[in-house]
Amino acid sequence: MTSESDLVRENKSTPNAGGETDDQAGRANPNVTPASSAPQPPPAETHYHITCKTEKDWWDKAKPVVEIAGIVLLGVYTLYTIKMYRANKKAAEAAKSAADTASSALIESQKSFKLEQRPYLVPQPNGAPGFVQLPVAGSTARASLTFINVGHSPAQLAIAFARMTRLAVKPKTFPRGLAVIDRIFKEIEANAAKPDNPNFVLPRQDVAPGSTWFITKELDSPLLPDEVAELPSGEHFALLYLGLIKYTDPFGQKLETEFCWFWFGTDPNTWHYCPIHNVIR
Repeated sequence: MTSESDLVRENKSTPNAGGETDDQAGRANPNVTPASSAPQPPPAETHYHITCKTEKDWWDKAKPVVEIAGIVLLGVYTLYTIKMYRANKKAAEAAKSAADTASSALIESQKSFKLEQRPYLVPQPNGAPGFVQLPVAGSTARASLTFINVGHSPAQLAIAFARMTRLAVKPKTFPRGLAVIDRIFKEIEANAAKPDNPNFVLPRQDVAPGSTWFITKELDSPLLPDEVAELPSGEHFALLYLGLIKYTDPFGQKLETEFCWFWFGTDPNTWHYCPIHNVIR
């Protein structure tokens, strides 16, 4: 029968299972943490990129230079584009200016051509009115006025509006005499507007360049003896012959010639030129 002391002795004599001596077992480092058996996580993404970029270091160095070169190139291109824009704008302005100048020159040339080629109906040189019926008491004085086309084209659709009337004021008394003449002329102008009315028709005719055309007008009533007695001096009475001619040029432009003469004295061939209403339009 085995005693308790024998059992203890047997336990003490049992060799180390790991094959290590007691001294080695006793000298184990108590501060060493036992290794974990759990798997290690993969490296972080930033760490992964850094380790994988080792072969692209040349691009990292060249990238700033390339970016700066791109900015410089963009700046040069922008400056060149601005320069081209300004040059094109300047060229466009110059072309517009040239076109405007050419257009103005063409318009002026057309105006000059029309002025040079237009018809001009004017009283014949030294062609003051001439009496057809002398101003004597009891008669209706009558006179004619001859016009000539001194232009280079026909005066088309010519029509005359004229009047031979009394001027019961001294012709040289200004401004009263001029005011009376102007009033009579305005009355004639008012009648000249009536051809636009289809109920008012007057004969019209064309006058070729170099050709003449005459009109005849007479007083609306016979002269009185007192009036005839005043005519030689012209102090208080004279005869007035005035009016206008309307016509067109071949381009359809409307033209006018105003005329005004007055007579007093003893010579029937001596008429006097009015200081107003002798205008070519």
